[in-house]
Amino acid sequence: MDLIDLPPESIAAGAMRAAASVQSLRDVVALRRAASQLIDAAASAGCDTLIAANAAAEALTTAAALISDGRLKSADRRHASGKKVLIIDTATVTGNNTRACAAELRAQGATWVGAVIFDRVRPDLDGFDVDSLFDSVTTLYAPSAAERSD
Repeated sequence: MDLIDLPPESIAAGAMRAAASVQSLRDVVALRRAASQLIDAAASAGCDTLIAANAAAEALTTAAALISDGRLKSADRRHASGKKVLIIDTATVTGNNTRACAAELRAQGATWVGAVIFDRVRPDLDGFDVDSLFDSVTTLYAPSAAERSD
């Protein structure tokens, strides 16, 4: 089944779009651009601790930490000690992984939890904007194929 065959509002179409977003980060230029956007988002939030919500977000989180010239650090969610943390997710449809990560960090004592989503596929389903687990939610947008080829 092709994405064209699915109703655009379906969860399946959202999942396929999320998979394509994650795939786009395998391109070094796209990963560097997304990492630069993430560095800017972290600076705007006044936060220096990045937590990958899942394995797919680790490359983006690590890239941002590496190219930030020491301004950002990447931490494991199970051992995060920061009181102010940013959860990074590469794409989300329902937001369940990001939400579980936020709950875990709050239980560990985080007093401020933000989320930066590389491609927030279905904001109508994820409910982040009204979820008290999050103090801030920022969306980064995946570059188009034309932008990636620049």
